[in-house]
Amino acid sequence: MPWLVPLFAISLITWQMTPIIEKMAIEKGKWLKSLQNLLPLIFLTLIILDRLIAVLTNDLNHSDIAKYNAGANAMNGGAWMTFLRGDGLSELSLMVLLIFSLSVDKLPSISQSPQFIRTLVRYRVMSFVSLVALFSFTVFFPDSSYLNAQSITSQSTWPTDSIGPLWYALLTIAILIIAAELFATSTIAAVDSGLANLAKKAKYKLVVIFPIAVILFMKIDAIKNMKADFWLDLEHYYHLIFISIFLHMAISFATILEPAKQLDSKLGAGDGRTKSLIFTSLLAFIFLIIISLIFSQSLDIFSGNGESLMTIWLVFAVIATCVASMFLPTMGFDATPRPELWWVRLTLSLSPLFIAAFSPYVLILLPAIWFSLAVTLVVPWLVEEDVRSLNSKQLYISMAFVIIFSLTIVPRILQQPGNQLFVIWFCMPIIPLLLSSVLLHQMRKQQSLSA
Repeated sequence: MPWLVPLFAISLITWQMTPIIEKMAIEKGKWLKSLQNLLPLIFLTLIILDRLIAVLTNDLNHSDIAKYNAGANAMNGGAWMTFLRGDGLSELSLMVLLIFSLSVDKLPSISQSPQFIRTLVRYRVMSFVSLVALFSFTVFFPDSSYLNAQSITSQSTWPTDSIGPLWYALLTIAILIIAAELFATSTIAAVDSGLANLAKKAKYKLVVIFPIAVILFMKIDAIKNMKADFWLDLEHYYHLIFISIFLHMAISFATILEPAKQLDSKLGAGDGRTKSLIFTSLLAFIFLIIISLIFSQSLDIFSGNGESLMTIWLVFAVIATCVASMFLPTMGFDATPRPELWWVRLTLSLSPLFIAAFSPYVLILLPAIWFSLAVTLVVPWLVEEDVRSLNSKQLYISMAFVIIFSLTIVPRILQQPGNQLFVIWFCMPIIPLLLSSVLLHQMRKQQSLSA
């Protein structure tokens, strides 16, 4: 049923308009809200049922059965393992995320919050999950899952990596649920104890999930025996790329966007606010270019200046998206204390997801984006006149350490072959965590002194 997948994609697009459609449902009838909310689940259920019927009937004309149960190397466990661990596993994972999106307003963390807060959380989570699903469509719905069976080899093509697909699915679900919760709490400007509790629990879960993800990644054969060929064949590791991006978004929301809700509200009236925005944007974009070029030069995968040219195009896409987002407050999207800066941060956090749909080399940008995000958080406190006097020595020392670390130590680490993923997963998440922690400590200390 090839028409089901595009219909499912269209139904996901309507989730981006949930607030508007649910307002219309007040006049038109509740059936409109139910239809819009449940339509993606209905289409996805039909897709899964089609695959399940093929498994039960052992239909060799179906792509899953042809790939994983045919030939001498059939999947261990037969038909049911084909359903639970084959191409349908990504569809089952997405089904879990869709169900979570519709029921997130019933979480215990926000059970005591007002109804409008719980509804906003559901809107934000539905929007985030649908956005991720649409831009990760090639991962959740790879072309190989819908090929004609005659075009598939009769030899089983089950992957041989040392980490099983079930782990990828569970990891993806866990990371995206955490990222969705943090996205919701970061993008709702209202102050509410339930939102704070939801964000705190999500951060605790991220602290557990992040090392598990890194440990599982290190068990992949291509990473254990890291060579330059890994970067040449990066398009074959889209599962690794997208899970890294999902982690990036969760870390960005936890260490930058969510703390920024508190920090931006304490910046005051903003003496020098325009100067601060210009300086912050320029500095963030300059470091984005410099650190991305440093990282790409360590790969040595193309002849001549191929890496630099590719990186410049990728960075240009990020900067163009950020600059375009700064015009959104003029259209009414200005519910935060620093709306232009807020949109730059959100765009930097989400841009790898957009770029990954077109280029697997988006991993090159992750360390630079983390540093640029940290810059957008700190620079207003260094530039704006009415808060500069509140800054502590720890903030200046931390900022100096981050600049020295990024521009001198990181290039030395990258000189050693195979250290690129170490920089992505271990070194760079420390930067936003360090600077946001110092700023939050500084703000709380100032509050206690004022009290």
